[in-house]
Amino acid sequence: MADTRVQLIMSVVDRALGPLKRIADGAGGLAGRAKAASDAVKGLNSQVKSIDKFAKVSRDLAVNNNALQTARERTKALAAELRATEQPTDAMRAALPAARSEAARLKDRPAAPTEHQQRLRVALQSAGVPLKGMAEHQANLRTQAAAATAELDLQLSAPGRQPCVRCGLP
Repeated sequence: MADTRVQLIMSVVDRALGPLKRIADGAGGLAGRAKAASDAVKGLNSQVKSIDKFAKVSRDLAVNNNALQTARERTKALAAELRATEQPTDAMRAALPAARSEAARLKDRPAAPTEHQQRLRVALQSAGVPLKGMAEHQANLRTQAAAATAELDLQLSAPGRQPCVRCGLP
């Protein structure tokens, strides 16, 4: 029973980590396999972080765009109120330029985040990350990173493995 369970687990791991194992086996030796697994983990984690950054910048831009839309609507409402009032107060007169200033500030604000988002988009596309279905791709990357980390841990804890002379790690 235990042998069958171990075989089943190993079969699933082999299918999930097949490409990684081929790279590691080609490198030869336990150190080569550990290095390849470590590099794979770093690459996967890097892609996950890039996707997180892209999502954050996109959220920030959406928040700014909503605030800009609200500021524009407020400016229009204040202008209409001023036109409709025969005797506008000083506060009403001061509110319109302030609202226009706020709208202009919000309009100018997204230039840097938009450029940052574009650079992230290009980097993600060049790394093969699909922009549609990005959440699913990110979940797959996290799963692959966890599997690669488990493989790396397994390789580093291999029986008979001597600690590194320089750093002392297994």
